[in-house]
Formats: sequence, structure tokens, C-alpha cells
Amino acid sequence: MAGTAPVSPSGLQMYGDGANPRIIQGVAAGDIIAGELVTSLASTTAQKVGSILSTVIPNDIEVAQIKDNNHCIGIATKTVASGTNAVVPVATRGTYILRAGGVISGGQGLTPGSGTIQYVDTECGVITSWSGTKIATALTASASGTNLYVLAMLNV
Repeated sequence: MAGTAPVSPSGLQMYGDGANPRIIQGVAAGDIIAGELVTSLASTTAQKVGSILSTVIPNDIEVAQIKDNNHCIGIATKTVASGTNAVVPVATRGTYILRAGGVISGGQGLTPGSGTIQYVDTECGVITSWSGTKIATALTASASGTNLYVLAMLNV
């Protein structure tokens, strides 16, 4: 499967979901790997959702990997190959292991970042490509280097 490298060599690692992970569903707009931070793509259809709930279907949310300045809507909980038009469950809450993009202290707010890999960094970190939106709080610390991870409470 093409796409970015897995967020963790062990795949999606959820520590806890607070008994309420708040899963939404969308349709994969490309390769999605469980554990990747994802966004909802802008559609060619300007208005997909009507004024009543019965008009909302999973196809209304086109799920893709976050890149550059995308805003994060959650973390993919299932791996889906491109072209399958498969439903992707996306968690918006829970405690997960995320790749760290720099020095992180417990308790700091985290924002998503991407480049050759996806990562999270502190709100005040210098990131060249990020949405700037806080998506999580670090529960553990991470030093600088490669292949470092942080336990974080996701709250998108």
C-alpha cells in the first residue's frame, strides 16, 4: 500500500478511550493506515449535508491523510487501501501513542504536523507545515530524535 510510513511499527496503539471513543465514519479518499491522523477533504460538491440527519451518509466525509496545512478531524482506526471506497472509522477522542516531532513535556498541547512522516509537536514548537490547531494533550514526555513517541489524549 502506498502512502506515508506507519505512524508506529506496531500499528494503532490505543491506551484507553474513556469508555467513549467518539467514532465517526467517512470514506477513504486514498490509502489510509490505522493510526494516521486524518482530515476531511473539500469536495467538488459544495453542499453535501442537508438540514436533517437522514441526509448525512459516510460518503459525505471524504477521509484523507493530513498533509501540510490540513486540519485534523481525528485518527484512523482501520487500514483501507486506495480505490476501495471503503468506510474508515475515525476516532475523535481517546488516548493514543503518537509519533513525536520534537521535545515534548507532559501536559503540553499538541498540534499535528506532516512532512515525510506524520507527527505531533507542541503548540509553541516551530513547525514548517501544520494547521496550528490543538488536537491533543501530552501525557508523557518525548526527547528529540527519530522514532520517538508520546502518549497523548486526543480531543479533536
